[in-house]
Amino acid sequence: MSYVTSNEENLQPIIEAFKTLEEGEILISSGWIRSETLRKVLGSEVQRKIRAGKISLRLLVRIGAPVDIKITDPGVFSFIKNLQQSEKADVKWKYSPSHHAKVYVAGKKWAMVGSFNLTGGGFGTEEDPGSNPEAGIVTTAVKEVTSIRKRFEKMWEDALDLDQAINGFVANKSENSGFWMIGVKALPAGQFVQVFSDNGEEIVIGKIEKSYRYHREYHQVDENPLLDSDLMYYFTGKNEEQNRLNGVADSAGKTDYQLNIAQVKLMMSVRETEKGFVFNPVNIPPAVASPVFKADPILLGKLFNPENSEYAVLEENREVAVSFDDDEILSKHFAVIGATGSGKSYFVKKYITHRLRDLVKDDLRVIIVDTHGEYSRDSIDVKLKTITAKEGTALSAVPLRSIDDFKEYFGSPTSAEKKLISRALGKSVHTSKGEREDIFVRELKKDSTREAYEIMDWNMVLEDLAAECREMEKKPSNKPIMSSVWVYVNELQDLECISDKKQRELLKERLKEKVLKDIKKAVKIEDTSSPYIQGVIEAFENGYCRLETLDLVEKVKLLGFYRLDLTAVDEASVRQNIVGDLMQEVFIRAKSNMKNGGSFKTLFIVDEAQNYAAEIASGKISSKKWMKTIASEGRKFGVALLVMTQRPAYVSKDVLSQCSTQAIFRLINQGDIDQVAGTVEGVSEYDLLQLPMFTAGQALFTGVGMYMPVRVRILE
Repeated sequence: MSYVTSNEENLQPIIEAFKTLEEGEILISSGWIRSETLRKVLGSEVQRKIRAGKISLRLLVRIGAPVDIKITDPGVFSFIKNLQQSEKADVKWKYSPSHHAKVYVAGKKWAMVGSFNLTGGGFGTEEDPGSNPEAGIVTTAVKEVTSIRKRFEKMWEDALDLDQAINGFVANKSENSGFWMIGVKALPAGQFVQVFSDNGEEIVIGKIEKSYRYHREYHQVDENPLLDSDLMYYFTGKNEEQNRLNGVADSAGKTDYQLNIAQVKLMMSVRETEKGFVFNPVNIPPAVASPVFKADPILLGKLFNPENSEYAVLEENREVAVSFDDDEILSKHFAVIGATGSGKSYFVKKYITHRLRDLVKDDLRVIIVDTHGEYSRDSIDVKLKTITAKEGTALSAVPLRSIDDFKEYFGSPTSAEKKLISRALGKSVHTSKGEREDIFVRELKKDSTREAYEIMDWNMVLEDLAAECREMEKKPSNKPIMSSVWVYVNELQDLECISDKKQRELLKERLKEKVLKDIKKAVKIEDTSSPYIQGVIEAFENGYCRLETLDLVEKVKLLGFYRLDLTAVDEASVRQNIVGDLMQEVFIRAKSNMKNGGSFKTLFIVDEAQNYAAEIASGKISSKKWMKTIASEGRKFGVALLVMTQRPAYVSKDVLSQCSTQAIFRLINQGDIDQVAGTVEGVSEYDLLQLPMFTAGQALFTGVGMYMPVRVRILE
């Protein structure tokens, strides 16, 4: 039997047909589907049979434009996924970008075809008819039902899978830098997604930068959620004329009906080869209406977990572990930044136990500068040796070893002053310990007097004395030096009578040498050293500077973990001198070993870096000087920094900007956030806005040690 039906009477027959089916298959094909209508035709009794495995369900829908996801609301997707959660349920669904047929089949003996979508406008009753004029045919003839099922099978074969991994679809407009996405579920910002290329051979990886929600029935939209005005027309229609109170009442609590919208930033195109994954820039945007999936965890692991470690996971893809590239950290320095209580110290301890412990076994020593005793043996699960430098008079003096140190502390010397200091350093370096400063000062005093003879312009002295003698009428008898110059002046005049120019100049030069020798013997030089040299001498005599080393480098010559315990040192300047002294010794040892074909690979972990390399402090702080030196030159000799600070605005830019990898935890102070923006590359405006809202253990991993900036959660 067959008969014509319309949307004034088609709802109850389909409900009854599905409800009376005891076993078999329900087929639904519709361009658009509304979740409230789908729930009506698949009532509670039908759903029970589906979950029990007595009835199977296949659903075919159109998804080819944003309007399709607007009408086929997210509630449809959540309803189907809910059915699929039952172990016995056999529920499948597909989609087609151009699908238009409306077919509804219950088993092998009932079918309905027509113009009506499975929506409130397409289906209705005499009391509550659908809003659109529709028509169709209902048949119970087995031959006709079989023919309709065959047509459904052909459409099903040509359609695309719609599985649980789908997050949504590419909307207008799609660019090679990113695209708008319409979601079938909530779209959390920061989540990684993927789209297949047109040829299906490459995967395009993207990250959700911003997430939106929109409800077409709500009374007011403050701003256009999409840049495409044509697309927005489909979302809004004439809703501005809708009664506001009715809109609020109708939309309240209907979260499943809200439209999920996201702005996706494209990262890279990935192609798998026999040699592994190949990553390339995205040159061709993904096709509009392409399905967008949650990114493959295995692929993300290849990107973000190069060391196969487990101390952190992606915040929005928590099945994916994250680790930094150790080589990049140890060659280009590492900054861990975050407010007090944000989790940075906990993270560093995790990094020590999960990564550095293995690296130490290979070829590395790790020296932790522990100011307040936070890195005791009990707090880190590694074999830790503690070294100390007791506070005393010598430690309060700034350690100076090279001409560069003097330049840092006293300013730039002249070439003559530099020569004096270098000569005195050379003579003191081979003396026994405890006598170096005394010998350095003694040699500097002696050499400065000798240098005065060398730097004095004796020709000018001779000219001045000669000018004075030319005013005399006779040879002075009571001033031997003036008598010698008087003879020089007169004999010089007599030489003018010699016609041979070459012989005349030679005799003049010999005469000049003789008188200069007499002048140098006669002139007594008292204290003629420069103010610069005098300042150096006074600084050493008053105990402000020292040449002696603490020999701490001998305590860290073996591979392993070391803790420089400064808890008993009260004065900040003394702590700075100790740290500077050790860094200098390690740097010099590493430099020397490399020249001889060896190594002395060392990682300094400096907590509270603002106390050792302050931005506004003078250059007379030894720790700051050597942290800057290691930051700029250490990578060449295998010496690296891991600096930690809760106040990046107070840390030297020369140090922080050289840290090419960063773990940034919660920051609240705007000055600190500005410092991060100015010294850390690759951090987006969105990332900066998120920093004050981070919870403990949440961080942004960025820099050369990561493939791209990612938000992570440190594992407990």
